[in-house]
Amino acid sequence: MPKQFGRFLIVGIINTLVDWGILNILLIATRDQTLPLYALFKSVSFACAVICSYILNKRFVFRSREKSSSKQILAFVCVSLASWILNAGIATYATFSIPFSVFWVKANAGAVLGTLVSLMVNYLGYKNLVFRSPN
Repeated sequence: MPKQFGRFLIVGIINTLVDWGILNILLIATRDQTLPLYALFKSVSFACAVICSYILNKRFVFRSREKSSSKQILAFVCVSLASWILNAGIATYATFSIPFSVFWVKANAGAVLGTLVSLMVNYLGYKNLVFRSPN
């Protein structure tokens, strides 16, 4: 399990870079600092990271050799949706609750908090519900 969790962390770093990179591109491109657009941007960036996550977790972390089935994809989507709700919700709440004047700093601090929670939800869910590998 330690090797598997190490691989999961590497994939998590890649997915986090995808998530935060897209979030910051959207924030910089629009210069929008309103709650509705931040929540939308965070959701879009997280969704892009989830697609990357499925591919990398299936092949690299859990080394699943079985063909992707609708059951496996549905389980992955359900775990990811629960994680997305927690990630986007915590990130958005924190961003608009942190008493600091620089929006970019607050937005990224919120993203960090959301990511930490979704990290554990994803690992446990993928390992126990989606890929169920003995590694």
